[in-house]
Amino acid sequence: QQQQQQQQQQQQQQQQQQQQQQQQQQQQQPPPAAANVRKPG
Repeated sequence: QQQQQQQQQQQQQQQQQQQQQQQQQQQQQPPPAAANVRKPG
């Protein structure tokens, strides 16, 4: 039982790391240019 608990904790830590990486990627992406929206269709 103790071994199973340890494995679960490790999985949770890995998930947290993935979430942090995703957040960083979103921040790195440049904001959409408003000029493109203003151009006439």
